[in-house]
Amino acid sequence: MFIAVDNMEQAYRYLEIAITVAAEIGSILHIQEVVNTFKLLKSTWPDEKPVQALGDLFIQLQINHVH
Repeated sequence: MFIAVDNMEQAYRYLEIAITVAAEIGSILHIQEVVNTFKLLKSTWPDEKPVQALGDLFIQLQINHVH
C-alpha cells in the first residue's frame, strides 16, 4: 500500500512493526507476507539505509528466534 504511493518512510515503519509482530506470534503466513512485502520494498528502494536496516532486523529476529 505505502509502496504504491511511493512513501518509503511509512512503508518502512509499517514493515518494521509487521516483522516484529509476525516473529512474536510465530505465524508462518504473516512472516511470508512480510517477506514478500520486504522484497517489494527492497526492489523499489534498494539503496536506502532504512530498507537495508529492515534486512538486518530480519536476520536479528531469526537469530533470536532460533535461540
